Amino acid sequence: MLSVSQSSHFSMPFAKAYELVRHAPLLVKSNGTPVVHYQAPLGVWDGAPIQYRMLSGMVVHAWSGFVTECAGASFKVKITPANKGPFTEFSAEHVFEDDGQGAVVVHDQFDVHSLDTKFEQSFATASCFYGFEGRSWAALSETEKQTTLLDAIPQSNVAG
Repeated sequence: MLSVSQSSHFSMPFAKAYELVRHAPLLVKSNGTPVVHYQAPLGVWDGAPIQYRMLSGMVVHAWSGFVTECAGASFKVKITPANKGPFTEFSAEHVFEDDGQGAVVVHDQFDVHSLDTKFEQSFATASCFYGFEGRSWAALSETEKQTTLLDAIPQSNVAG
């Protein structure tokens, strides 16, 4: 089984970073090294769906799982035998911590077992891509769509 971990520090408030995980980044950049990113489109709670993507060159692997444990600002995902993914076993733990100075530290731990050796080799060299700027754009775009939809409702259909 392959284990990969990463810790990253971001100059943004903890609450904003944790909220932005709901949105997929609009732009994913890679300098040739494989990247993994994840999204919790409905938020983070026990049973919430989590979507993962790994970009390795021109190949995109996508899989999904469910939060199996959620405590505070950390959550775990476990997927067993080939549940929509290129592996026989996958587990992840994601922890968001407030550094006490207005920034957030994100720790990610992935444990992967795959029969696809190319996938495992790519995952072994992958880095976690957070793309908070792209996630902010996605959140803004979503807000603008909702505002546009509300503006499009004819006034005759609105009570009051």
